[in-house]
This record gives sequence, C-alpha cells and structure tokens, in this order.
Amino acid sequence: MKLSVPKIYEILSEKYLLRSRKSRYQKRGPIPQAQAPRQVVQFDTMHFGWVFAFTAIDIYSREADVLLRSSVTSDDGMVFLRSCMKWRFDGHVELLQNDGGPEFKGEFALRALVL
Repeated sequence: MKLSVPKIYEILSEKYLLRSRKSRYQKRGPIPQAQAPRQVVQFDTMHFGWVFAFTAIDIYSREADVLLRSSVTSDDGMVFLRSCMKWRFDGHVELLQNDGGPEFKGEFALRALVL
C-alpha cells in the first residue's frame, strides 16, 4: 500500500490536532539572560527507563545538580527543589525556569513560591 503525504496528514488530523506550518514560527516570550550566578536556573527531567533524572542548571555558571528518582510527581519535584537549593544554590535563585510539566506543579510550585 502506498500513501501520499497529504493522505497521511488527513488520516492523522482525524485523531490529532495538527499545527499549521505558519504556527511553527510563532513569537515566544522573552528569553531570560543571566548576568551573574544564581539569577536563572533551568529545571527539567529526563527519563531513563525506570529512573527519572531531575536536573537544575545555572545558565550563567553552568553549575548543575541532578537527583535520580523512581517516579516523576510534584512531590518528587519538591524533594529535588529542596535538596538542590540547600546543597547547590545556597537557598537563593532569582528565577526558576521550567517547561511546566506535571512534576513542576503542585508541591513544587508551592515550595518555589516560598523561596
């Protein structure tokens, strides 16, 4: 069976919401720039099979912290935030940047507001 590219997109659009080619290059918000350490720290998670790596990277100094957890919940995110702020970032960061995943909501978000 041979399918043309437009037919594939037609089939996919029946089940999924596809972006148009024009929406791919939308303007994004401002990109944070750091002028000193501890101004902007980026948080993200990586999935390694049965293990999740929570990462925090200072975009100015490239200092990083990693915590391995067996799940990826907001409670796990809060545990990581508490440990990396205590041991790596001395308890103070001006801006915490993340991708808005579920691990960065709930308990993580509440704890981040207190910092």
